[in-house]
Amino acid sequence: MMDSELRKYIGKSALDKQLIRHVQSVLPADDGELDRWLADSLPRQAYNEFVSVICAALLEGRPVDPRHLAQGGFILAALGILPEVVMRMRQGNVPEYLLQSVEVNIPRRHKALILAVLAVWCRLHRNSVFPPRLLEFAREMARQPDEDHSIPDWLVFVASMTGDQGLADLVRKSNRYLAPEAEWKKAHAAVSTFEKRLADVPNKPILDVFGEQGERIVAYASTMRRSVPRTGRNEPCPCGSGKKYKRCCFDKDQERLRHSTSIEGVTDEEFDAAPEAHLTADSFEHLPWERIDRIDPTKLPPGLIEPYFAALIRMGVFDRLADSFEKIGYTEGLHPTWRTAAVLVVMRQRRDLAERLVSIRRRAGFPDDDLDDVIRFFLIEDDPSAWLSFLEERMDTALADEDPNALWHLAQAVAFSKYPALGVFVCRSVAPLLSTKEASSVLEDLSKARDRLNLLPEDPITDVVDKVCAKENDETGQSSRGARTEENDRAVRKRAEACGGGAGARREHGGRCGRRERSDPVIASQDRHADTQPEGGS
Repeated sequence: MMDSELRKYIGKSALDKQLIRHVQSVLPADDGELDRWLADSLPRQAYNEFVSVICAALLEGRPVDPRHLAQGGFILAALGILPEVVMRMRQGNVPEYLLQSVEVNIPRRHKALILAVLAVWCRLHRNSVFPPRLLEFAREMARQPDEDHSIPDWLVFVASMTGDQGLADLVRKSNRYLAPEAEWKKAHAAVSTFEKRLADVPNKPILDVFGEQGERIVAYASTMRRSVPRTGRNEPCPCGSGKKYKRCCFDKDQERLRHSTSIEGVTDEEFDAAPEAHLTADSFEHLPWERIDRIDPTKLPPGLIEPYFAALIRMGVFDRLADSFEKIGYTEGLHPTWRTAAVLVVMRQRRDLAERLVSIRRRAGFPDDDLDDVIRFFLIEDDPSAWLSFLEERMDTALADEDPNALWHLAQAVAFSKYPALGVFVCRSVAPLLSTKEASSVLEDLSKARDRLNLLPEDPITDVVDKVCAKENDETGQSSRGARTEENDRAVRKRAEACGGGAGARREHGGRCGRRERSDPVIASQDRHADTQPEGGS
């Protein structure tokens, strides 16, 4: 393992040429030991260590196992040096490990860069054979418009590298600034430049990406909170010495501020020593993902277990979530969180994690009978006979009950099974029968199934559903208007009776009072409000 003194030196150093050269000079001669250096750095969030070692190794021409990209890809993307590292790694499952790094909840611009680099790598080193889930991730991102123009620009690269017209259409449709032909051509013109730059990366020294002086990595994607209270330099020192702050604790506090975390009043060292002691339910909202592995869930008080699991789900760290559930165990109180996690791992086609989560639930004494259909379908899909029998049973129940909720969940279950083409047809059959909200959800599932089949994003059933929803909204509007007209008629009759009653009075009201209502909507509104007051009310 790496010498402790070297670790301290790297941890306190800035990422610059001087550090990379120093690490290069002390790299272990054994490739296995070098691999252990890299493998050990990421679980400890020693990012300076990881980046300096991987870059020094590539500078030496040493082999680097691409599995380190699963956790380290985001760090390299955040620093802007992902292309310089990845394009020097020509062996192994580089794209597959990079895709794993995208599954974690990281900034979207970093995800988009990773997908773009991955696509170029496959184009250059794998004869344009791309991982099946590349387009799923890219299309999912493309459906969300972004103010950060770098994100759709990276997705244009992916569409061009893969030749996926559906992705290109989604990017252009979701980002209006790309609608003009001139802007669209400009984005495409940059593709060949980007590909050439990446192809030329191995011909340039990796040290060129570092400056003579750099910065130490503290944390990524986190909001920092002050570890000491804000105090004016000329104010009395908070320590109570009677001196001015600048002449007492100012220098000491400045050093402490350098080690602030996302939790107010807590430094890096204090958090790392006992993370569970400093957490509140609210702090999970700001806790950076790179610190999540430092928490031991068995030491958390009961009130923090659910926020902890919610943070893991939000971060997309499902392996860690399964580990934590195995330590804590399944309870009925945790079922909503467990269910959300189980459905999400199914959507990500992670059979290993789905089976682990269900096994944890079984060990707690809960049968599979009441599991969501999407989970049960996923678990038995490798047994075609059992899967088909269960599908027939669920379809028979749905047809007998005509329960929209059952139809909705049935469509979702088939869409995320290993039979996405069948999922598309089931979603098409169900969507027109559902409410607007449920139909929208089914269409999203249908789109993801089409993505897995590499079909164009737009499905013909969308137009049918739009017409059904429009008719439903129109009928709802007419019904509301009819109810309002009947209410108005009752109010007119009441006011007519108040004027003296009888047909003559009603005719008089219809002529005089009716004109007043049409000409003065404010008075009419006040009259309607008065009509709704209980008898004797003011």
